[in-house]
Amino acid sequence: MLTTLDSRRGHKIVVRQERLPPLNHGIPPASTISSVLLHQRRLDPDLLRRLVAEHALENETLEFKACWWRDVHEELERRNDADNSTRKVRRITKSAKEEAGKDVAALANALGGDIVIGIQEDPQTGAAGKFADHPCIPGEFEHELRQMLLKSMVPPDVANTILTDLVTIPGGGGAVHQVLVISVPPWHHGSVAVRRSEGFGAFMFPSRTGRHTYPMEMDEVLTRTEAGNRSAYIKLRALVGDGRRDVLFASPVQWDGPGFRVDVPITERHGRITDVGDACVHVDMYEVPVTRERARIAIARDLTPRQRGVTAAQIRVEHIPHECIAEADQIVCKWLERYSSTLVIPISLIHEAWETAPTTPVHLLVRGTVKLVAGRWLVTTAATAR
Repeated sequence: MLTTLDSRRGHKIVVRQERLPPLNHGIPPASTISSVLLHQRRLDPDLLRRLVAEHALENETLEFKACWWRDVHEELERRNDADNSTRKVRRITKSAKEEAGKDVAALANALGGDIVIGIQEDPQTGAAGKFADHPCIPGEFEHELRQMLLKSMVPPDVANTILTDLVTIPGGGGAVHQVLVISVPPWHHGSVAVRRSEGFGAFMFPSRTGRHTYPMEMDEVLTRTEAGNRSAYIKLRALVGDGRRDVLFASPVQWDGPGFRVDVPITERHGRITDVGDACVHVDMYEVPVTRERARIAIARDLTPRQRGVTAAQIRVEHIPHECIAEADQIVCKWLERYSSTLVIPISLIHEAWETAPTTPVHLLVRGTVKLVAGRWLVTTAATAR
């Protein structure tokens, strides 16, 4: 139990602190925060052997470490002015728990990935060199890792999402190598911070790009603070992967022509997602056919009061604005010189994303209407409409 004083009300508040359950070997606890891995875990002994044999490079989702994290000390001489004597003291210059927290947080703030302990890398190139002779992996590595992360990371719940597996790799001449694979999912509840050892209240927000870890600037941290945006980004990355995938909008899709508006009919797909970024999703919109009858009805809805006595069936082709032309039974835009098929959707406007099967388009529900206006695709909301 922890007792605190609420200065605003002048009375004590009792807060109950519950001990979190231990992290099971390779299996997240039942109370774990929901998470998703965007990468394939590197647990196959043959794959790990190939990484070393082919001198594979570290990347955004892969980091090699020769040995377990440990404190680095230095000896200092401290003088006693009273008797002019000196004594040697040891001071931690690099904290093991801070380094572990920084490595895990960098992956959690990016796309997630694997930390492979037991493979020595070239510090200049980041290429795998050889299996480490003494990786110094503790026997209770789940417990040790958990304690370091709980003490160094904010929020500490990140520790509940980590997966750990000890992999045995047979080598030549009867040698046996052991590596520890620590898999980190991307954290989708904002940014993850690491407590710095040099002072109370000092934090850093590491992230990863390529093989390098860097401290995020405050504007990047604030952008990721909106948990809904981060969650939508991670979910779309999981659905789309590194490639491209067709998309079907569950939100209204409209064509705002000069003088009329057409509701685009539901088709098998509306476009293809080409890129998923932290802030925006890029979609290459397909050409959407609109029948002449549908366009005539839309034009009739927007006719002047004098023209409203004309029924939709009586509307002639000349009622269709000159920017469009009737070909067969379809209306074709003649905005080609200023038409753009690219639709950019801010992550903040994505309400939900899902799939019915891995081979079907991703269904996307946005907070607004997808429109083709003056040759450009955009998303309009109630706020932008006003």
